[in-house]
Amino acid sequence: MMRRGFAVVLALGLLCMLGSVRAQEDDELDVDDEAVDVGTIDFAHVVVHKWVDAGDDKLLVVDRNFTLTYTVFNLGTATALDVEVSDIIPDADFEVLEGALEASWDKLEGGANVTFNATVVPRNEGPWDAPRARVDYIDSADNTEKSSLSSTFGRVEIFTKEAYEQRTAAYEKEWTAFGLMCAGPILAPLAVWYTSAGGSKQ
Repeated sequence: MMRRGFAVVLALGLLCMLGSVRAQEDDELDVDDEAVDVGTIDFAHVVVHKWVDAGDDKLLVVDRNFTLTYTVFNLGTATALDVEVSDIIPDADFEVLEGALEASWDKLEGGANVTFNATVVPRNEGPWDAPRARVDYIDSADNTEKSSLSSTFGRVEIFTKEAYEQRTAAYEKEWTAFGLMCAGPILAPLAVWYTSAGGSKQ
């Protein structure tokens, strides 16, 4: 009788354990299904990369042109609508010679990108804290208005022509001295060889 009772209790315990394991597996399956559903939601995500092209020496000089380039990316999967990019620089310190500091597009598909440029000339020397451009758009996934700020290259120095010439002249002197120091170990043995070769012929 006792053996039969023990067997019944053992059977009930195993059934409870199996039920608990099955419930845990069902919960994990539900979580995985939710994760898949969240990953399929579409949205638009527009960002702007802003950088400056100041030529080979990468220096900004008064009255010498440089180019501001803006590349607009839609990193999302949904289309961005009414995309508008705008940037502001002081009129007293800069003049836009070509292009514009703002641009707009009716739509920008997910994964697409566009670029626009502005040719600018600085009028005054000194440090310049380059501002961030702003982008505004409508996310077609839920028809919400969104905005973000561009990347920036931070603070740069704008040189006068005189300071630029002094800076580049210093570089030229350094490279000239470096070239002479490198040439010495090569030319000295060559001169000794040439002299000895000439003496042996006589």
